[in-house]
Amino acid sequence: MKNKCHIRSSLIRISFTILLYNFWNNANAQEDAFDKQLNAEILKVDSIGLSQLKSNQFYIESPFAKGFIKSNPTLDTVINQVIYRIDLVYTTYKLSPAFNQKELNRERLQALQKYAPHLFKDNLITWGQIAITGAQNVAQGQQMFHGFIFTYRVADTKTTRSEELLYIKKIMGDTVISDKKGKDVRRKIKIPVYKKRYYDKVTMPQYSGGTEALNTFLKEQAKYPPDSYRNKKQGTVVLSFNVNTQGQINTIKIINGIDVACNSQAITVMEQMPKWLPAKKNGRATNMQMQLPIIFDYNSKIIFVDSVKGDSLIKNYNPKGKFEETYIDSVEATDEYFKMLSEQDSSVLKVLIRNAWQPLVFVCDVTGSMAPYTSQMLLWFKQPAMRKRVAYFYFFNDGNNIADSKKRIGLTGGVYPVSNVDFSQVTQTIYEAMTNGDGGDIPENNIEAVLTACQKFSDSEIVMIADNFATPRDIELTNKLCRPIHIVLCGTYGGINTNYMDIARSNKGTLHTIDSDIINLSQITEGQELIIDGHIYQLKNNKFEMIK
Repeated sequence: MKNKCHIRSSLIRISFTILLYNFWNNANAQEDAFDKQLNAEILKVDSIGLSQLKSNQFYIESPFAKGFIKSNPTLDTVINQVIYRIDLVYTTYKLSPAFNQKELNRERLQALQKYAPHLFKDNLITWGQIAITGAQNVAQGQQMFHGFIFTYRVADTKTTRSEELLYIKKIMGDTVISDKKGKDVRRKIKIPVYKKRYYDKVTMPQYSGGTEALNTFLKEQAKYPPDSYRNKKQGTVVLSFNVNTQGQINTIKIINGIDVACNSQAITVMEQMPKWLPAKKNGRATNMQMQLPIIFDYNSKIIFVDSVKGDSLIKNYNPKGKFEETYIDSVEATDEYFKMLSEQDSSVLKVLIRNAWQPLVFVCDVTGSMAPYTSQMLLWFKQPAMRKRVAYFYFFNDGNNIADSKKRIGLTGGVYPVSNVDFSQVTQTIYEAMTNGDGGDIPENNIEAVLTACQKFSDSEIVMIADNFATPRDIELTNKLCRPIHIVLCGTYGGINTNYMDIARSNKGTLHTIDSDIINLSQITEGQELIIDGHIYQLKNNKFEMIK
């Protein structure tokens, strides 16, 4: 009987331990689930005016100091739109010093997750936090907005298509802009190209041993002038001096001073200093003009410096230097083009410049908000040297406006081929493809368009310019691709749509973002991790997942 009781008691303890273990794991999992959101970048503002939200933004509100979200008609928008950014908004005012803002934010995230769990599974959504600092009391806090601001992708309509067409035409110079007298005042467009600028790598001079060693020297050698101390003179003497290639100090001058005695003491102690470590330009010692602020502190009666910077990297322009960077240069380019570069990533231009593929066959998505990327491809193609590398184009719009319910895998249609012979014909084909279809739903017929190109061009390099936010509806056709393809992804600032990673791996092709060329996806094995543009991905069950 004792043995049975002992066994029963042991089982109870084991069961209780398992329950505690599961509870602990679930709690940790819940905490980890909101790690991305609670540690997102924080933007501090005095206030937020909801009337200033853009047309592709909406909000969901939470009461002041409460963890739930209010019900309102815009909640349905969370489900019906392609959201790519969510900002959690709160005030920094605290009812008490013990108040935990992070826990309240967690409660609001939990409330949002109950209504729209899919938002927390979408790795392409960028999360941010906006902290409103303007509230100084409860009444002001209650007047401030708390909750979530969502930014979503505007669905294609005839209006948005017309705007995108006009946008491309302006970039390409295909529209006439007239003044009041009807005279054409369109600006001449010169093609943007990437150029290289060269800089010197310059390391600043440094006192041997840094700030601590310099202050030790000042403590031993510098004396607070008695007259200055009696007159309570204090402040900072800023000295200008040169450090030559041997580390010797010369040409000492006063930039800002306190009085004659303090200024004289600063110069004297500077002249007594041992040699500094000289500046280096591209690894070689060089002369360098410096400034050093020496502080005279009346209260402590000491002379010291705050810091001595000797490891800064500064860039001095020099065509023969060693520090290299690229920049985009376009004399007389349109304002719209530079606006596009500031608002959209320049991934297409950068990828095409980095990779010397030829002969090229482009397969380009012209649905959604692809106009900036299409413009980049056209501007690159407009250069005579680049045009020789291109054999053909295939533009696709996902079905020529046919109903989504009637779209069939591999037979969706809306694919527009055109040769490279006539630049104007290429642009007109793009306009035609955009005019005849808006894509409808988000999935698109990428693979169908690529297969169409593969059938005609067996030896060319196939380059697919794809929308990162739109997963191909016909991804199941990937195994029919006859050879590797190059995928240029547009809009990867929130991470890569891993479906395109799966396509490139299965196809033994390559994947390209604004900063990276990923050529070895086919060699990744189960469980292996890789980092692309700061995001970590892992191959699990033969498919890629973003894990951080």
